[in-house]
Amino acid sequence: NDIDFSENGSIENFRKLQSEHWLTNGYTLFISVTYWIVAEEWDKEEGKLPKGAEVTVYGEKSGESINKNSFWGIVTEEIDGGARYKVEDAEGRVATYERKDLRHRTTHTFCFGTVSDDKTHDRF
Repeated sequence: NDIDFSENGSIENFRKLQSEHWLTNGYTLFISVTYWIVAEEWDKEEGKLPKGAEVTVYGEKSGESINKNSFWGIVTEEIDGGARYKVEDAEGRVATYERKDLRHRTTHTFCFGTVSDDKTHDRF
């Protein structure tokens, strides 16, 4: 989850009377980007994995106890019509694994944006 904000922005009216020249409306812009792994894709034991797909080898299915022997990798090649895949781990080692042992790390991303006229920042 990534969060950031921009404070003290101003909204200018391009059609102002001279008396409005020194009046501005301020705002704070809050942005949050969050992402999560899609459980339906993670739990699959069958199905094609594209070259370059991020996977967890020997990853537990949703709701199961964490497998401390699991590790991250990238699919480099499909073998036997998708029954097995070559996977490169973080250290650059390449090995072959059955599809049922690979959890596909498909993510969903969502961005939230909020504009506030709060003049006292960080009050909450």
